[in-house]
Amino acid sequence: MTDTDTSHIDHIDHIDERFGTLVMVPAMNSYAGTASWQDTVVDLHCSLDDAPSLQHVLPVAHALWQDQTAWQDKLRTGVIAKLLELKNSTWLEEDEQPLTAADFAARMTLLSVTVYAGGGFDFLYHDGDLFWGHVIEVSGSLENGVTHADILG
Repeated sequence: MTDTDTSHIDHIDHIDERFGTLVMVPAMNSYAGTASWQDTVVDLHCSLDDAPSLQHVLPVAHALWQDQTAWQDKLRTGVIAKLLELKNSTWLEEDEQPLTAADFAARMTLLSVTVYAGGGFDFLYHDGDLFWGHVIEVSGSLENGVTHADILG
């Protein structure tokens, strides 16, 4: 079943031209599916928090996917600016040499993307043991780019 306005109907799937089937997940108040980002299949979540319908959230996902190369560069630059110094000053293993920006970025693997109405997004990465198995969260918006990066867990 496809859906063009979810404001009056809950718990239905949505078929999107780019992302395929997005399934409503009531416990998360979002639609979920998978999508290919830079040749990696990742989980995609379209949050309905602060959104009257999926149609207020999907344009954010479409904008990110439309310009993946530019966004990938912005995400990489943002996470390196915010976390590389932390890694090299506090999180080095015994006898581990400080990492370059390229080495740091190469160890991260994208796991999921969550998009929000109004242009917001969160990208979650496996840290490749940069921070001993924690997840790296990179947040921002279409308008402001990357505004936050942190380790979770």
